[in-house]
Amino acid sequence: MTSPRQDARPNKQQVISTKLWVGGDGVNDRGCSRKHIIEGMRRSLKRLKLEYVDLVYCHRYDVGTPLEETVRAMNFLIDQGMAYYWGTSMWTPAEIIRAREIAKRLNLVGPVMEQPVYNLFEREIVELHYAGLYSGEAGGLGLTVWSPLAQGVLAGRYLECGSGGSAVPADSRAAFAGSVVADEQKLKCAHELKAVADRLGVSLAQLSLAWVLKNPNVSTAIIGASKVAQIEDNVGAVECVGLITDEVEQEIQQIVGFGEPEYPKELSYKATMVDKMVLEQRGFFERGRRDYYSARSLKMPHGLT
Repeated sequence: MTSPRQDARPNKQQVISTKLWVGGDGVNDRGCSRKHIIEGMRRSLKRLKLEYVDLVYCHRYDVGTPLEETVRAMNFLIDQGMAYYWGTSMWTPAEIIRAREIAKRLNLVGPVMEQPVYNLFEREIVELHYAGLYSGEAGGLGLTVWSPLAQGVLAGRYLECGSGGSAVPADSRAAFAGSVVADEQKLKCAHELKAVADRLGVSLAQLSLAWVLKNPNVSTAIIGASKVAQIEDNVGAVECVGLITDEVEQEIQQIVGFGEPEYPKELSYKATMVDKMVLEQRGFFERGRRDYYSARSLKMPHGLT
């Protein structure tokens, strides 16, 4: 067996990442404490048969650990050569800001990437909530987004499902998470988007992924597949980004619908009052809403000029 110190990656051009959060059932096998971060990282490298990873994420914010302890622990991984950069996954903007401010105060490295959900149906976190983190004084945040195909709905797997339709595929996510196909409106949108994709000569998955990748703040989109053909189809989306012209974008907008953005929104990201105060002080609400409307050539509501 290859030891962790004999790096097993076949290509040095690859960018490999890992995440730390839950690694077992023990009290010290979860969270973002110094103990779990360091021990969890060592176990991850051993399983991967790697000497280091390029990126490591704190998967969820740990309210039970002082944030300074987490920041120091992530920097320890970098200093020891176990990772090159660290980031967050499903943290609120205010949590990311506080981590960066702690790192700056201690002359350490702050989080440089985040892993949020992003697809045609779920856009507010990326396009509105994080708007102030991409540029300016608090800028530089990179994104690795998850669920770009909305759990398979935008891959076309459930086009014939829904009320009165055929049963979901036995090997699909919807087979054990029925809520995936419970939203009739999303299934209707998928049908209409499929017509756009057919006209452009691409698959629905490629159209949906290309739309995600066209966002300049997205550097990576996470895909999942059970068949080689799915991987080949998804990877082909990289060549389809140029097909998302202004006209196609407008057509997609009309199908999916872009309503009035709200903050905070009751998703998995629940902003606390402290978060809200921090964001208001940074002008996140106003900046995010301006970017949101400007990108869609929509008229700003009265009072937000």
